[in-house]
Amino acid sequence: MIGAMASELDPPMPFLNALQQGVFENNRRLARTLAEWGGPLDEGQLRDILQNWAFGTSLPMGLNPPESLPVRPAWRNVPPANRTPFGKLPAPIQQRWVDRLSQEIQAMATDHPKTLARYAERPDTQNGRIVSGDTLLHLVPGVAENPPLALAVFPELGLET
Repeated sequence: MIGAMASELDPPMPFLNALQQGVFENNRRLARTLAEWGGPLDEGQLRDILQNWAFGTSLPMGLNPPESLPVRPAWRNVPPANRTPFGKLPAPIQQRWVDRLSQEIQAMATDHPKTLARYAERPDTQNGRIVSGDTLLHLVPGVAENPPLALAVFPELGLET
């Protein structure tokens, strides 16, 4: 009777497998993030520690690593020295950013077939079937180069919506 009750309370195996897979993948992401922040251990060492802690081994059986980790957020590619707030830049540099983004957006709008083709080429749009303003926004070269700064410029552009 007790054995039967215990099995009734156990979660279904597909749920447990999905839960373990999620922990495994999150440990990989966490190891990458911690390593990027410049700790004393590299990504592989951190991943092994996290997997050992969660599963008792650094190479858990039956779990498939995802094909690749999610794309790193674009703002992390901006060197810390270039993460200056827009309002703290000298006026001539602010104006250059405003002019640059205005020109880039105008060029994208003028040649919208090319812009749409570039959008459809991105893997996160499934050949253009998924519409995302965030994805389209990152096609603007200035935004792709320095997202925090470029996005802070948008209120200055005076674009009509």
